[in-house]
Amino acid sequence: YQSRTLPSKIYSWSITDILRCESISQVASNPLIIDYVSNYLGCLPTCYSMNCMLSFGTSHHGTTVRHRDQDDFKFVCLFVYLNDVDISKGPHIFEKGTHLHSGNDKTYGPEEVIIGKAGEGFITDTWGYHRGAPVANGKGRICLWIRYGLYDNWTSRVADKNFEIKIKDHHIDMNNEMNKYVFRFMLE
Repeated sequence: YQSRTLPSKIYSWSITDILRCESISQVASNPLIIDYVSNYLGCLPTCYSMNCMLSFGTSHHGTTVRHRDQDDFKFVCLFVYLNDVDISKGPHIFEKGTHLHSGNDKTYGPEEVIIGKAGEGFITDTWGYHRGAPVANGKGRICLWIRYGLYDNWTSRVADKNFEIKIKDHHIDMNNEMNKYVFRFMLE
Protein backbone atom coordinates (compact mmCIF):
# COMPACT_ATOMS: atom_id res chain seq x y z
CA TYR A 1 0.00 0.00 0.00
CA GLN A 2 1.06 3.57 -0.52
CA SER A 3 0.37 5.20 2.84
CA ARG A 4 0.63 8.75 1.52
CA THR A 5 -2.30 8.09 -0.82
CA LEU A 6 -4.64 6.43 1.68
CA PRO A 7 -7.43 8.32 3.39
CA SER A 8 -7.62 7.80 7.16
CA LYS A 9 -9.69 4.68 7.77
CA ILE A 10 -9.54 0.94 8.39
CA TYR A 11 -8.80 -1.51 5.59
CA SER A 12 -9.03 -5.32 5.67
CA TRP A 13 -7.48 -8.04 3.58
CA SER A 14 -9.81 -10.72 2.22
CA ILE A 15 -10.02 -13.91 4.23
CA THR A 16 -8.96 -15.87 1.14
CA ASP A 17 -5.69 -13.91 0.98
CA ILE A 18 -5.18 -14.34 4.72
CA LEU A 19 -5.64 -18.12 4.55
CA ARG A 20 -3.34 -18.40 1.55
CA CYS A 21 -0.48 -16.84 3.53
CA GLU A 22 1.83 -19.60 4.75
CA SER A 23 3.09 -17.63 7.76
CA ILE A 24 -0.43 -16.93 8.99
CA SER A 25 -1.40 -20.58 8.48
CA GLN A 26 1.59 -21.67 10.56
CA VAL A 27 0.61 -19.32 13.39
CA ALA A 28 -3.10 -20.20 13.31
CA SER A 29 -2.44 -23.95 13.41
CA ASN A 30 0.58 -23.88 15.74
CA PRO A 31 0.13 -26.72 18.25
CA LEU A 32 1.34 -24.49 21.12
CA ILE A 33 -1.33 -21.88 20.31
CA ILE A 34 -4.03 -24.53 19.92
CA ASP A 35 -2.98 -26.15 23.21
CA TYR A 36 -3.02 -22.81 25.07
CA VAL A 37 -6.45 -21.93 23.68
CA SER A 38 -7.75 -25.46 24.43
CA ASN A 39 -6.66 -25.13 28.06
CA TYR A 40 -8.44 -21.79 28.40
CA LEU A 41 -11.66 -22.90 26.69
CA GLY A 42 -11.69 -26.39 28.22
CA CYS A 43 -11.97 -28.11 24.84
CA LEU A 44 -10.38 -28.27 21.41
CA PRO A 45 -11.27 -24.91 19.82
CA THR A 46 -12.95 -24.00 16.58
CA CYS A 47 -11.23 -21.30 14.53
CA TYR A 48 -14.12 -19.19 13.28
CA SER A 49 -12.67 -15.86 12.20
CA MET A 50 -9.52 -14.29 10.82
CA ASN A 51 -8.92 -10.72 9.79
CA CYS A 52 -5.96 -8.54 9.02
CA MET A 53 -6.58 -4.82 9.39
CA LEU A 54 -4.58 -1.81 8.35
CA SER A 55 -5.58 1.12 10.55
CA PHE A 56 -4.30 4.30 8.94
CA GLY A 57 -4.62 7.72 10.52
CA THR A 58 -7.52 8.81 12.69
CA SER A 59 -10.39 6.64 11.47
CA HIS A 60 -12.95 6.94 14.30
CA HIS A 61 -13.76 3.28 13.61
CA GLY A 62 -15.79 1.36 16.21
CA THR A 63 -12.75 -0.68 17.21
CA THR A 64 -11.26 2.49 18.78
CA VAL A 65 -14.21 2.80 21.17
CA ARG A 66 -14.33 0.88 24.47
CA HIS A 67 -16.26 -2.33 23.78
CA ARG A 68 -16.45 -6.03 24.44
CA ASP A 69 -16.91 -8.63 21.73
CA GLN A 70 -20.00 -10.76 22.05
CA ASP A 71 -19.08 -13.59 19.71
CA ASP A 72 -20.05 -16.54 21.85
CA PHE A 73 -20.26 -17.95 25.37
CA LYS A 74 -16.48 -18.28 25.60
CA PHE A 75 -13.86 -17.30 23.06
CA VAL A 76 -10.41 -15.77 22.67
CA CYS A 77 -8.58 -13.76 20.08
CA LEU A 78 -4.94 -14.04 19.05
CA PHE A 79 -3.65 -10.65 17.90
CA VAL A 80 -0.35 -10.35 16.01
CA TYR A 81 1.19 -7.00 15.14
CA LEU A 82 2.56 -7.04 11.60
CA ASN A 83 4.44 -3.78 12.02
CA ASP A 84 6.09 -2.19 15.05
CA VAL A 85 3.38 -0.64 17.23
CA ASP A 86 4.13 2.15 19.66
CA ILE A 87 1.70 4.53 21.36
CA SER A 88 1.30 6.59 18.15
CA LYS A 89 0.28 3.57 16.05
CA GLY A 90 -2.87 2.53 17.88
CA PRO A 91 -1.83 -0.17 20.35
CA HIS A 92 -4.39 -2.56 21.79
CA ILE A 93 -5.73 -1.48 25.19
CA PHE A 94 -7.25 -4.14 27.43
CA GLU A 95 -9.00 -3.55 30.76
CA LYS A 96 -7.68 -6.27 33.03
CA GLY A 97 -10.24 -8.45 34.80
CA THR A 98 -13.30 -7.18 32.91
CA HIS A 99 -13.63 -10.51 31.08
CA LEU A 100 -14.71 -11.99 34.44
CA HIS A 101 -17.72 -9.67 34.88
CA SER A 102 -21.20 -9.53 33.38
CA GLY A 103 -22.18 -6.99 30.75
CA ASN A 104 -22.24 -4.04 33.17
CA ASP A 105 -20.67 -1.10 31.32
CA LYS A 106 -19.82 0.55 34.66
CA THR A 107 -17.22 -2.14 35.39
CA TYR A 108 -13.78 -0.77 34.60
CA GLY A 109 -10.44 -2.44 35.03
CA PRO A 110 -6.86 -1.19 35.02
CA GLU A 111 -5.77 -0.58 31.45
CA GLU A 112 -2.96 -2.55 29.87
CA VAL A 113 -1.52 -0.79 26.80
CA ILE A 114 0.07 -3.44 24.60
CA ILE A 115 2.83 -2.15 22.35
CA GLY A 116 5.11 -4.47 20.42
CA LYS A 117 7.43 -5.25 17.56
CA ALA A 118 6.34 -6.67 14.22
CA GLY A 119 5.58 -10.38 14.69
CA GLU A 120 4.77 -10.15 18.39
CA GLY A 121 1.37 -11.40 19.47
CA PHE A 122 -0.90 -11.85 22.46
CA ILE A 123 -4.11 -13.69 23.28
CA THR A 124 -6.99 -12.03 25.09
CA ASP A 125 -10.50 -12.95 26.10
CA THR A 126 -12.21 -10.16 24.21
CA TRP A 127 -15.36 -10.44 26.32
CA GLY A 128 -13.23 -8.12 28.47
CA TYR A 129 -13.42 -4.45 27.62
CA HIS A 130 -10.83 -3.36 25.08
CA ARG A 131 -10.17 -0.95 22.24
CA GLY A 132 -7.51 0.12 19.83
CA ALA A 133 -5.90 3.41 20.75
CA PRO A 134 -6.32 6.06 18.06
CA VAL A 135 -3.67 5.99 15.34
CA ALA A 136 -1.86 9.29 14.90
CA ASN A 137 -2.35 11.17 11.67
CA GLY A 138 0.02 9.82 9.00
CA LYS A 139 0.78 6.65 11.00
CA GLY A 140 -0.49 3.12 10.53
CA ARG A 141 -0.88 -0.22 12.26
CA ILE A 142 -1.30 -3.63 10.67
CA CYS A 143 -2.80 -6.21 13.01
CA LEU A 144 -3.81 -9.79 12.34
CA TRP A 145 -6.45 -11.42 14.50
CA ILE A 146 -7.45 -15.06 14.72
CA ARG A 147 -10.51 -15.97 16.79
CA TYR A 148 -11.12 -19.31 18.46
CA GLY A 149 -14.29 -20.40 20.23
CA LEU A 150 -16.24 -23.41 21.38
CA TYR A 151 -17.96 -24.43 18.16
CA ASP A 152 -19.64 -23.26 14.95
CA ASN A 153 -20.02 -19.50 15.41
CA TRP A 154 -23.28 -17.95 14.24
CA THR A 155 -21.83 -14.45 13.90
CA SER A 156 -19.10 -15.58 11.54
CA ARG A 157 -21.38 -17.93 9.66
CA VAL A 158 -24.18 -15.43 9.03
CA ALA A 159 -22.74 -11.93 9.32
CA ASP A 160 -19.16 -12.44 8.12
CA LYS A 161 -20.01 -15.37 5.83
CA ASN A 162 -16.58 -16.83 6.65
CA PHE A 163 -17.80 -20.40 6.26
CA GLU A 164 -19.17 -19.96 2.76
CA ILE A 165 -15.74 -19.49 1.23
CA LYS A 166 -14.10 -22.91 1.86
CA ILE A 167 -10.54 -22.08 0.84
CA LYS A 168 -8.75 -24.91 -0.94
CA ASP A 169 -5.32 -23.40 -1.66
CA HIS A 170 -4.18 -22.85 1.94
CA HIS A 171 -1.16 -24.03 3.94
CA ILE A 172 -2.82 -25.70 6.93
CA ASP A 173 -2.16 -29.44 7.16
CA MET A 174 -5.66 -30.91 6.97
CA ASN A 175 -4.25 -34.44 7.24
CA ASN A 176 -3.63 -33.60 10.90
CA GLU A 177 -6.73 -34.69 12.89
CA MET A 178 -6.52 -31.71 15.24
CA ASN A 179 -6.45 -29.24 12.32
CA LYS A 180 -9.33 -31.07 10.64
CA TYR A 181 -11.46 -30.27 13.68
CA VAL A 182 -10.18 -26.75 14.47
CA PHE A 183 -10.54 -25.47 10.88
CA ARG A 184 -13.46 -27.67 9.76
CA PHE A 185 -15.78 -24.78 8.90
CA MET A 186 -13.24 -22.65 7.01
CA LEU A 187 -11.17 -25.08 4.95
CA GLU A 188 -11.63 -28.05 2.68
